[in-house]
Amino acid sequence: QTQPQPLQMPLADLPARGERSAPTFDNSQPEELERFFTDLGLLLDHFRVTNEQERKQATLKYLKTRTGHLWKTADAWIDNTKTYNDFKAEIAGLYPGASGDRTHTIRDLDLLTGHAARTRILSTADLGEYHRQFLLITRYLIDKGCLSTHEQSRSFFRGMQPDLEARVRQRLQRKFIDHFPDDPYALPDVYEATGYVLRGTTTVSTALALPQQAPNPSTPDR
Repeated sequence: QTQPQPLQMPLADLPARGERSAPTFDNSQPEELERFFTDLGLLLDHFRVTNEQERKQATLKYLKTRTGHLWKTADAWIDNTKTYNDFKAEIAGLYPGASGDRTHTIRDLDLLTGHAARTRILSTADLGEYHRQFLLITRYLIDKGCLSTHEQSRSFFRGMQPDLEARVRQRLQRKFIDHFPDDPYALPDVYEATGYVLRGTTTVSTALALPQQAPNPSTPDR
């Protein structure tokens, strides 16, 4: 005798909100929206949630209450003829920063270099943090055709305080004696020279900062 197949309830099988395998989305980080929908899509496919309306419902399962109320106002949620992809597209429109097409801008680069120049790069740790953020922004801009590699190299200097820039340029001039003055240095060379200067500065600063041991006034000279 054939046993009846158990009734499948794909939505009920999905992990609960807060479980390790559950996708998450935070309103304050709109750039994570695309990842949220990607993770959710993998989950829906795994549990065979194919119905368009159920896929929409599953989305709200992993949202905070207030965010869920907002997303329910979308036309693609109310209109059952709209697909899950229609719903995703409309939600993406609520978060201008969610689009991967404009992740970084020239203004972001200006803000980064201006902040670094004001706060001053004083150690190799400061340099590493600045360099990582600088590469993240400029490589994106180069890839999008908004910045050239020559402009990238010149922009790196803008994050340095004047005295550091002068010492770095001096280091580069000594190392590359045949370099034409109007040509920008390669960014890896600028980074290496900056690290070299800062390592020397740190050594000197540490030596100067060490307090000299004062004689103990309670101990008479012998």
